[in-house]
Amino acid sequence: MPTAPPLATVVGAWPRPYQVAWAGVAAVVGMFVYALASYWLDGVDTSDRLLIVLAAGWAWNRVRGDVASFPSRPLPVLGVPLVALGCFVVAPPWFAFAQIGAKPVLLWFLYASALAALGGVTLAQFGWRTLNAVRFPLFFVALALPIPSRINNPIQAVLQDWTTTFAFQGFLAWGFECVREGFVLRLPHGDLGVVEACSGIRSVTALTAIAVFLAHLRGFGLVRGTLTVLLAVPIIVFVNGCRVFLTGMLQEYVGREAILGWKHEALGFALVFIGLGLIVLLTKLLAGREAPPAVS
Repeated sequence: MPTAPPLATVVGAWPRPYQVAWAGVAAVVGMFVYALASYWLDGVDTSDRLLIVLAAGWAWNRVRGDVASFPSRPLPVLGVPLVALGCFVVAPPWFAFAQIGAKPVLLWFLYASALAALGGVTLAQFGWRTLNAVRFPLFFVALALPIPSRINNPIQAVLQDWTTTFAFQGFLAWGFECVREGFVLRLPHGDLGVVEACSGIRSVTALTAIAVFLAHLRGFGLVRGTLTVLLAVPIIVFVNGCRVFLTGMLQEYVGREAILGWKHEALGFALVFIGLGLIVLLTKLLAGREAPPAVS
């Protein structure tokens, strides 16, 4: 892989108009980063989201050397309007953020502004090939954003229902006397409530990001990449249903103290790693076998 020169050296050699343009784009990106950090610092549990941002940075660094060797084919006719759009539309969400703080919908508007400005200046200065090479880290960052309530709530309700149904059928198949009342499963040694936090919405974000990242690493195109994400959905449902089922089993055979506090969280993390393994296996199956080397 080609080695990229130091960033300061590269920027210093750019024409003055491009340096000014990149300074403006950096301001727009900085607004988005500041708002996202503010949202995280408000107490939201974002350990998995930070990993997504770090993975996007790793993916960008992975192609940086290749991008540096690309011939420059500027497309200012397409890029400049995108830069102008990104710098213009950032003002309303930034003003709203200053007034009411970081809200999911505002973060998406700020991200869209940063994406338009960053993509536009890249297109204007370097051309389509460079923009295409860095498209994955640019779009992958979107998975670190919180899902707006109008989208999150319906997804959460569906996952909550699927998870409860999976666990309920599992208990019946095991031979337990189990009665379902909404999202509450009544077991012999106590009730087990599948609350919103246990619906699996966080697993959706984490395991979907893993599926997308692995599809990228394996070089999947649009068809296999989309198939990877779609097939990850039943894996997510299975993993989260297993979590609730195992929680009930621990309650019945060990006692309620076995599902409280850090033990509950540890079980959740363990099941996420199982989901990770299943998705790794899925991408391996979709990748197929490599063709054997030709014999000369």
